[in-house]
Amino acid sequence: MRTKLTTALCALVLAGSASATAPSSNYTLRITGYVPVICNATLDASVVPMTGDQVSLGQLNEFCNSPNGYQVYVDASPELAEASLVIDGKRVDIADEGSTLISTSSHADIASRNVALNLPETAAAGTLSVRIVAL
Repeated sequence: MRTKLTTALCALVLAGSASATAPSSNYTLRITGYVPVICNATLDASVVPMTGDQVSLGQLNEFCNSPNGYQVYVDASPELAEASLVIDGKRVDIADEGSTLISTSSHADIASRNVALNLPETAAAGTLSVRIVAL
């Protein structure tokens, strides 16, 4: 009798383990990737027309995929210290020294802005450079 009971228990254990390893119809797949932060700011002006004391610098194109946002700065030569920028109709005075913040975003963004330079009568030729900083 003991042999029959042991055989029956072994058969139950084997039957239970076979159903536990049966293939499942549900799967979980996890994919992890890393995206580098890329930021670009460019002024697209092939011909710079001057109207009075204002020079159109064309379109400022911004792209930055930083989830924390970005800031765009203009660095000007000392000759342009008295000049100002007009960005989408808003005047921004150029700093006497250092950089001038002209645009900011608290998230990743793509933007295009109209940019012009207001020159005082005494302004000499100078240079502007645009840079973008991820936050």
